[in-house]
Amino acid sequence: NVYNRNIIQRALATDFPLKPVVVTANAACAELVDQNCINHGDWLLWDSLLGHRLAETAAAMPNSQHALLVHYLAAENPQLDRAERDSMLTTEQQVANTVKAFIATGQRIAGVLKQRYPNKPVFVAEPGVAALFLPMVDTTPVRPDQDIVHLLTVANLLPAKGHLEILTILSRLSRLNWCWHIVGNNQADAAYVSRIQLAIEAFGLSERIVFHGILRQTELVQLLHKMHVFVFASHYEAYGMALAEAVAAGLPVVSTRVGEVDRLVRQRVNGLLSDVGDWHSFQCHLEKLIRNKTLRTQMQNSATSLAPIRTWQEAGNNFIRACQAIQAQN
Repeated sequence: NVYNRNIIQRALATDFPLKPVVVTANAACAELVDQNCINHGDWLLWDSLLGHRLAETAAAMPNSQHALLVHYLAAENPQLDRAERDSMLTTEQQVANTVKAFIATGQRIAGVLKQRYPNKPVFVAEPGVAALFLPMVDTTPVRPDQDIVHLLTVANLLPAKGHLEILTILSRLSRLNWCWHIVGNNQADAAYVSRIQLAIEAFGLSERIVFHGILRQTELVQLLHKMHVFVFASHYEAYGMALAEAVAAGLPVVSTRVGEVDRLVRQRVNGLLSDVGDWHSFQCHLEKLIRNKTLRTQMQNSATSLAPIRTWQEAGNNFIRACQAIQAQN
């Protein structure tokens, strides 16, 4: 949603002929044609979250041409069992059959698309970082007293984001002085959130974990500047926008190797990375940063110099060029 809103804003600012169409939960996509939201013959760029609906309704739009904006490929989630993955792959193949091209929001996901669908063009338009997150010239965020190490995770509360894994690790590090802050939607998976709450109570950590819910961008920036370590245990990402924002804000990172993290974080320079599933390594890295104030400071200084410099304006320009290239192929 953040990506889409920023891209739309950039397209409108440059008079690029992009018309946002909101598809409600209950509306059939084909009905949008009848409601004059879409003209016959238009190029339709579908968000990948609506991919299953594209496969079902493309036949009702025979004169339109379709492309897919791919934020996420569900079948690549390593938590899926074989049957679930096969089902997802079937759906994704059906979607791919209806589109003429892809725009991927990360290099890694673009590679998967090229391997799966070698006859379909794939373009890349990665996210940007809002100027709010970038450090001001000659200024350093004033972080609170480091007697308590404030840890931050920004991710919707879903199983693939690894909150339970972080919680289990922190329960083993309860002798250390930390406070864990969680930002993200806690309404997407009620059962998972309930498991987290029960585990927090069982571990006796209720007073050391703060849920902030969904924050506005300005609120998130203010919180980032009060944190000491960004903790990210996702099992799968297409890019990792929250990681990019944390690095831009100068936070040392403990993360799994997902999305484009290897391009955003340099091992032992501005963060510590572990393979997905290597929770022993993840725990060792997190413990090291909680214990070692000097290392945190060194990584914070390095993070500032390594901050991603792609702005949303640049990201929007890349997106527009990708759209133009798709149209030119017709």
